[in-house]
Amino acid sequence: MDSMVMGIRSGRVVLYNPQSRVALAFSWRAAVDVAHAMMYKARGLHLRPDMEKVAAVRVRRDDGNIIVEDAARGAIVLSAPLSAAMAIGEALISKARELETVEQADSIIFDQAILQRMGAGFGLAHRPDMQREAMKEAHWNSQLRRYLPGGVRSQEIVPAPQVIKHSPRRQRHGEL
Repeated sequence: MDSMVMGIRSGRVVLYNPQSRVALAFSWRAAVDVAHAMMYKARGLHLRPDMEKVAAVRVRRDDGNIIVEDAARGAIVLSAPLSAAMAIGEALISKARELETVEQADSIIFDQAILQRMGAGFGLAHRPDMQREAMKEAHWNSQLRRYLPGGVRSQEIVPAPQVIKHSPRRQRHGEL
């Protein structure tokens, strides 16, 4: 397998092959499409990436390897065995989701604030900085109070619900 570097740079998911000095950058949506194409080809299924989203690459299966090549130059960015292609596809999806979280941060924070105002015990944001911003939004955004009738009143604190455990009471003989 060729060495390959995967990362996020300037709002794009980047695949770089240092041996051939070829780099490709994708939006997070295109990166997911390329990863799915790689994983489907590794399973023997025939799926091409959506050419409107991913015009930069060709994904093909050749002699037990998955090959991702630059469509414009024909340079190979990645040549990996089938088993490694699955892991690389999953890593590519992970990087794409990380980038999606950054791009969609405002809407995720607002949706998290709505859930916190409603007292939901689960959230959408896993990053602590996004959770802090969502908590601020839940506390101080007056529109959330207006649009959630019967919701939490503005004087109340909006923490996540907690389960409080008590030690069991001893029952006397004959009590239920």
